[in-house]
Amino acid sequence: MSNVVLAVATSTVIVFAVSAQPRPDFSGLWQLDVARSDGTAYGEGPGPVGISITQSSSEIQIATTTSRGTTSVSYTFATAGRPLTPGTPVARWQGSALITEAIRDIRGQSVTVQQTRRLAGDGREMIVDSVVNVQHGYSVAGAKVYGAAKDVFVRSR
Repeated sequence: MSNVVLAVATSTVIVFAVSAQPRPDFSGLWQLDVARSDGTAYGEGPGPVGISITQSSSEIQIATTTSRGTTSVSYTFATAGRPLTPGTPVARWQGSALITEAIRDIRGQSVTVQQTRRLAGDGREMIVDSVVNVQHGYSVAGAKVYGAAKDVFVRSR
């Protein structure tokens, strides 16, 4: 019986230790590494793409700069007990990965963009997996209504 109590106590401590770990800080300036990226999530051909991220405990602001200009989105962190307005850009944690979701207008089409960000190695690289889903209200058998891309950004500051 004492082994069961010890196992329960140990697993409880481990769960609290894991949930208490600090979240990665994505704040800073990032540059797209074109050679290692798909880049299609930014609607650009070859050219510089920069991202500026400001992160707090309640929201994350991401400004993306391309040759077409800068777009900025503020994502509110989803938490239990805090309902969000439908359509509000939202962020959530999945382990150490940051997931953001927003409905955006890309070239006149309403799309849902979900991005998963992870820091690699020493935190100098950010891997962004993007899924863009076109919201056109109908589907055709076999038609692809989404796109996926993987991009690598290098911290510049």
